Amino acid sequence: MFLSGLPAAYRMKEKILKDIFASSIQVILNQAASLVIFLITSTYLFKYLFGELNWCIAIITLIISLLSFGMEPIIVKRIAAGEDIRETTGLYFLHTLFTGLLFVVAMVSLFILTPLFFRTNSSFILLSLSFLLSYFSSPFKQLANGRQWFHYLAAMSIISNLIRAAGLLLLIFTNSFSLQSLLLVFVAGSLCELILSIWLMLKKTGLALLNISWNREKYFSLVKESLPQLCVAFFSISLARFDWIILGIMTTKIITAEYSFAYKVYELCTLPLLIIGPLLLPRFTRTFSSEQQSNLNDKKESLFRFVRMEIIIASFIGLLLNLVWIPVIDGITGNKYGATNSNTIFILSCSMPFLYVTNFLWTINFAQGYLKKILGIITITFLLNIIGNILLIPLWQAAGAAFAFLFAIIIQTIIYLKKTAFQNMTAIWLPLIICPVSAFLSGWLAILAFGEHWLMIPCAIISFIMLLIFFRQIIIKDWVLFKKIFST
Repeated sequence: MFLSGLPAAYRMKEKILKDIFASSIQVILNQAASLVIFLITSTYLFKYLFGELNWCIAIITLIISLLSFGMEPIIVKRIAAGEDIRETTGLYFLHTLFTGLLFVVAMVSLFILTPLFFRTNSSFILLSLSFLLSYFSSPFKQLANGRQWFHYLAAMSIISNLIRAAGLLLLIFTNSFSLQSLLLVFVAGSLCELILSIWLMLKKTGLALLNISWNREKYFSLVKESLPQLCVAFFSISLARFDWIILGIMTTKIITAEYSFAYKVYELCTLPLLIIGPLLLPRFTRTFSSEQQSNLNDKKESLFRFVRMEIIIASFIGLLLNLVWIPVIDGITGNKYGATNSNTIFILSCSMPFLYVTNFLWTINFAQGYLKKILGIITITFLLNIIGNILLIPLWQAAGAAFAFLFAIIIQTIIYLKKTAFQNMTAIWLPLIICPVSAFLSGWLAILAFGEHWLMIPCAIISFIMLLIFFRQIIIKDWVLFKKIFST
């Protein structure tokens, strides 16, 4: 009531701040809980069991991405554009229910036909159940995202990991930790996620949301629109998980464990991207709509400053990650994953600025409806990653997989920059070169100057900031970009 009497611009600013806060809380709590889960599983499981667990997760993630038909961003886009939430969410819910049941039938058939697979990969069944329950929560999450109910989305997104983290800590304290108990905790977390998602959306929208009706024509229209995104989603997940799969096939579970550990830490370091990502899609959808085209030129400079800031953040995180990697990781894991992964994490961290730029450009293209263009780019990236893994893993094992990923991401960024229909986007190349190189030089000089890791860090940070100021990558006026970008 109080806000209703305030100017519209102020109310919009309040809404933006609340959305950023909700998204930040979601990501921070999720990442904190994920970190606890990750450290417990990597520390308390034998390496071969940790490798088996991550290999199974990679396979199931690919399967779930196929089941979804890539509908999640399409649903968000339709709801953000003002389509009927009951009809749109209902169609997607029926889709998840039907494809989920098909998955169960396929699992039972596979268990009957190839029991040896499940004996050698004992995690597969319970992990599949956990992922399937989370999959059933997806329609309700996309509804909350599309309507920008980010506080509800935050609750739905964090409950599973919070329960898993608490459950695993309880197992540790009661000396009950085992692979089987870990998997049961995973299933419990996913079940709570599903129950909470249903309850929150019914509370927000009313029981009318359950009045689901089948519309064959509209469903196949949704499928047709989603097919390019299905391939995009599958190739994107394959890009992040194919190296795990091929390492498990071509090498050992121990090498798979070491690489998957490094890659999971790399993923955890993309926290700022996870905060901003959910906020960009619905706003970019409106920004690039026909009604907003007249205001687009005014936002171009702000968007360029925004992506430059993302590159700086990514380079800074990569710098710190490499400086603290060996002492911190070896100290936490008992010398299991630190020094042995130092080259792998360095190679992966080099791709981080490119990953941020790619996500930004993907959002622009998706908001403009260029799904076929996105599909073509991700297909090329996927194929390059496959070829790179096949060629480099036999030579350098985990480091080879990291090199293949880095090369594929760089090529993907180059193609996006050339193909994105947005003026002056190629100017991103300058900060994309200056910022990572500045981070590398800062870290290298700090290592040469100091033998103690904890003295390297402040030296590297100061050097990095000074280099960015010298090359005019840090500009005081950049703070105004948030107002221009998010005031849509």
